Amino acid sequence: MFKNLFSYEGKRVVITGASSGMGEATAKLVHELGAEVVAVDIQPPKYDFASYVEVDLRDRVAIEQAVAEIAASRVHNLFYCAGLPGHKFSAVDVVTVNFISQRHMIHQLLPHLKRGRCDCQRVLGRRYGLCVFRQASAAVHGHHGFCRCAGVGGAE
Repeated sequence: MFKNLFSYEGKRVVITGASSGMGEATAKLVHELGAEVVAVDIQPPKYDFASYVEVDLRDRVAIEQAVAEIAASRVHNLFYCAGLPGHKFSAVDVVTVNFISQRHMIHQLLPHLKRGRCDCQRVLGRRYGLCVFRQASAAVHGHHGFCRCAGVGGAE
């Protein structure tokens, strides 16, 4: 019997930006693959996921409160898909949500993730192509440092 390598059956997965765009598509796909999806966004998702946590990712305290609520139950994976486009928001908001809050959320959530590896993927559109950043931690249990980063598409 072969194991389905794409299955998220029995996994509780946190997805930021789950109300639209890439986050919504990721949340739907992971849900279809069997995950219990915890949707995190400033707006409620259109799709009925296992749970929804409203959070403004520009607010450090709101992130900490959201993680406290989320971490009340086991978490297996985090997909940080939230992001603000630069042409609609201030540069400060874009950098805060797209980078600073991502790091803060990972720092807050790492101690609560199931022992093993934490994978967090971040895809950023660029004017001339696409950058994909992949961050992975060493063993999560007891690890409070930030993840190592590797960049693809000309960015490190």
